Amino acid sequence: MKKPLPPEEAALWQANVKDVKPLPKTRILIPPPKPSPSPRRSSGRDVESELMSLGEAPSPTPGFGKKTFRRAHAETRFDMHGLTLQKAPEILARFLLEAQHRGVKTVLVVTGKGAVGATNTLRHHLPQWLEEPPLRQLVCAFHHPAKIQDGGVGAFYLEIRKRKGG
Repeated sequence: MKKPLPPEEAALWQANVKDVKPLPKTRILIPPPKPSPSPRRSSGRDVESELMSLGEAPSPTPGFGKKTFRRAHAETRFDMHGLTLQKAPEILARFLLEAQHRGVKTVLVVTGKGAVGATNTLRHHLPQWLEEPPLRQLVCAFHHPAKIQDGGVGAFYLEIRKRKGG
């Protein structure tokens, strides 16, 4: 059971929080897709064959222009906390493919900051993964670090490549 604050501390607390307003509830957090043994799309093709059908693509551009970065607004986000280095690229590719199918242009990928100077973190490996298939076919640009309110150095903005043929 909590002990009530003395009157002078309660008055001090009320004076400090009188101007506090709750944050707007405008963000919609979409959980990452659940991995399944054999993911199938309605067309009957699996995710791997869809990724292979995207063909060769140029490497994603590291960084947006200043104007683009100022206007960067992630339509959805993917939180990689808890994923292993082995599973993360595959799950991220599925998420990005699904985002591409929905017509999403920009996603926020939260990797977390990881240990200072560590090279075995998701944050350290993500730019390398973006250079290799299948992520290379899905992402045309990325920016790191994200805005402070979106995760700062523990997050990336990824610009999704448009689907060929609509």
